[in-house]
Amino acid sequence: MPNDLAMSEDAQGQLKFWAANIAVHVFQRRFLQEIANSASGLPYHFAHKQVAHIDHQGNPVEPDVPNAIKFERFIFDLLPLAQRTLTVEAARESVFAPVKNASSANFSTPRTSRRGISELHRSWLQQAGCSVADEVTVEIHPTYAVDLPHLLERSDVPDQITENTYLVHPEGS
Repeated sequence: MPNDLAMSEDAQGQLKFWAANIAVHVFQRRFLQEIANSASGLPYHFAHKQVAHIDHQGNPVEPDVPNAIKFERFIFDLLPLAQRTLTVEAARESVFAPVKNASSANFSTPRTSRRGISELHRSWLQQAGCSVADEVTVEIHPTYAVDLPHLLERSDVPDQITENTYLVHPEGS
């Protein structure tokens, strides 16, 4: 989507296109088998990419402009073919912290994912009455609590965290 369209606003000054698809889909296997066996299947999308290659003399070439077409298929193209669909809306920061890029990038890196998980778990702990120092990293293992309601049921939530902490179930499983 072009940036000017992505940033367009409605009459109230709100983004027109405020939602996104984080590409988490659940399909029945039977439906996927039907599509896989059909003649139409998933359509191809064409993406122009810069692809490094070796020239006729065996020299490596790093192109400055797109020089190849990548054929891509996307699972979300199946949605119009499904008889039933369901959309789940959630706050991005509570469900999405992907690792898709190298550490040198500014987003979707191991560092940004760890930070997002720590901020989510910090908010859970604070809602459970724990004081968490600003500079520390906190993480909660799923055996300790899978979500805020589960954490709120625990009687052993610390009152205060002042150093990097990884909360795990006492048996470690």
